[in-house]
Amino acid sequence: MSSASRQTRTKKINPKLEKLIEKMPDDRKLVLLKQLLKNEVTSALIELIGALPEENQSKLLVQLEESQTIPVSAVETEISIRDHSRKSCMISAQYAVNAQEFESLILDISPAGAFIETSEVFTSGQRIELTFSLPNTIEPLTVYGAILWKGMLGIGIRFKDLTLADIAAINAYMQAEEEKT
Repeated sequence: MSSASRQTRTKKINPKLEKLIEKMPDDRKLVLLKQLLKNEVTSALIELIGALPEENQSKLLVQLEESQTIPVSAVETEISIRDHSRKSCMISAQYAVNAQEFESLILDISPAGAFIETSEVFTSGQRIELTFSLPNTIEPLTVYGAILWKGMLGIGIRFKDLTLADIAAINAYMQAEEEKT
């Protein structure tokens, strides 16, 4: 689904309902999705997977073939089909969730998102403000996003509405780090 159609659909939803859904645990979201799809899950999956780039479809195919009897984790699936590869790093960061401030390390980053090391308890869908400095930038970057998932070591973040300058800075950092290896 394109971001334009997602935005159009989001504008039609009751804001209170949208917030409730964003705070809902992933397992409840899946049950709700199944109910809304009226058990047409297979056709919805085929349509969504069909919209993925061929490379991401191939990664998903390999993952599903290798683990047909093992339940697929939402986190592993998100990682395998993400649009951008991430660069491992150790970047000091300050972030805020629900007006509470925290400090930690970004352990991987891309223009699409990041993984932040933390033992704090967060839920999928929570909004986050993240401030960090890259070696190739003079001023710190402040970006916004949403928590996609919480693992044992930290949280996966999807950035939202990055400026072109933010994207360029992150890409330049990733390229410079790649050239070091």
